[in-house]
Amino acid sequence: MCDKMTKVSVVMPVYNASRFLDDSINSILNQTLDDLELICVDDGSTDDSLDILNGFMDKDSRVKVFSLKHQGGGNARNYGLTKITGEYLFCMDADDILDLNAFEDFYKISSEKKLDFLVFKAINYGVEKDHYFETEYQNMSRIYNRVKDNIFSFNDLGDLLFDFNVSPWCKFYNTEFIKGTNARFRENSKFHDNNFFWSIIFKAKRIYFINEFYYTRKRYDQSITASSDSGHSDMIDVTNDIIKIFKNQSQLENYKSNLYNLKIIWITDRYNQVRNDNAKKEFFSKMKKDYEKFMPNDLLDNTNRFIYDGVLHSKDFTEFDKLKRYYQITHENKPFDEKISKYEEWFEGLEEDLQSFSLKTLQKNFKSENKDDLNNNQSIFYQNILDSQDGHSYKITKKITNLRIDFENYKKNPETTNFEDSLNEVLSEYRKDLIALSVFKKEYDYLKLNDNKNAIIKSNSVQIDHLKSKNYYLVKKNEYLIKEFENKSLFERIFFKRRL
Repeated sequence: MCDKMTKVSVVMPVYNASRFLDDSINSILNQTLDDLELICVDDGSTDDSLDILNGFMDKDSRVKVFSLKHQGGGNARNYGLTKITGEYLFCMDADDILDLNAFEDFYKISSEKKLDFLVFKAINYGVEKDHYFETEYQNMSRIYNRVKDNIFSFNDLGDLLFDFNVSPWCKFYNTEFIKGTNARFRENSKFHDNNFFWSIIFKAKRIYFINEFYYTRKRYDQSITASSDSGHSDMIDVTNDIIKIFKNQSQLENYKSNLYNLKIIWITDRYNQVRNDNAKKEFFSKMKKDYEKFMPNDLLDNTNRFIYDGVLHSKDFTEFDKLKRYYQITHENKPFDEKISKYEEWFEGLEEDLQSFSLKTLQKNFKSENKDDLNNNQSIFYQNILDSQDGHSYKITKKITNLRIDFENYKKNPETTNFEDSLNEVLSEYRKDLIALSVFKKEYDYLKLNDNKNAIIKSNSVQIDHLKSKNYYLVKKNEYLIKEFENKSLFERIFFKRRL
């Protein structure tokens, strides 16, 4: 008689993650479903991560620790996949947190519905700014609105297929299904998740979406995708891998237009993130060689066609950058007019807020409140309100006035103005104050009315009873935070950024 199979195998790659490793591992080991194994693969950490892992292994037999030479997250995940023994597979990042009831819910739903994998939502936690926030990429709300509570496959999604979050940690996989796909993460690459996701999505016949938050994604300045310029050009090879997967699955003709445009968008987005000139030079050279082989014919839209042609016809990255910047402003009259219209709308809304929002009212209300209840950032703004001598922030008003002058010049001659530089300065230096003018009072009232709830929400510890309550309060707080996010998006939209 064979031994009973473990219900859940967790694969966790670890690289210099000691900062959050305790909380992350505890969120797995303290699951209400405890029939699990945690496979930790140390990817050559140079901090004390391996010592922490060994400490857990000494105390809990469910923890298995393996150590590799540093090669990247894709290599570590693939190695972990060779060690799993569970009915179901979960991929955990070493600095994140999973709600303690997650596996119990996932296992019950997956086994009852006989799923290939299930999908759920994640919430982001900004470590430096100490706040939770949602993104459409983590929510996948358009997908849920399409499929609702029904079992689905890629055929039910149409173009929404590309709204899928490709990250492995927002999914709970049937191990037998995964082994049958032979899916692997891309090795020696910063962007290793794409290959795995696109290798399984066309083969999955039974997918289910749980429209709840189970996963807390920690975001901080030292994240792997933002730590350096090195490796960004890997996106070129990743896009080619994705196209190849679509072709092998006989799906390329169905999605060719989407894929070819997304190839340009994804690569350009990563290129735009590179700041070091040497890295940019290398990226551009690789991009040009790739585009010389890439034949999109007439499938690219106007912007992506210009980017594609610009890469092919620019002699170096400096010429391409100038060409790209000029195009963004002046490539045709209609987009420029639309851009001007968006700027006008932004100024109108901002100036209306400045005129209608009275800091004197806040001064009156706040004088009776306890300043000790606020965090550092709130305390600073609180004091600024009390110290203000007029109805509005003088620095903001002055800055907006100067910005409006730059904008008028920009409309007349976009090539000889520093309007966008001035705008960037306003957004980076005064964003918190600008947003606070319209949302701070709501946040303050929320915190005052929900002291106990807020203490639970802001806790980073996984040693919390009734984590379902934490879920509930996270969702409630995000009803406010999403409004703040939309407010910030008003500023972001004027840059017309696209992201992967």
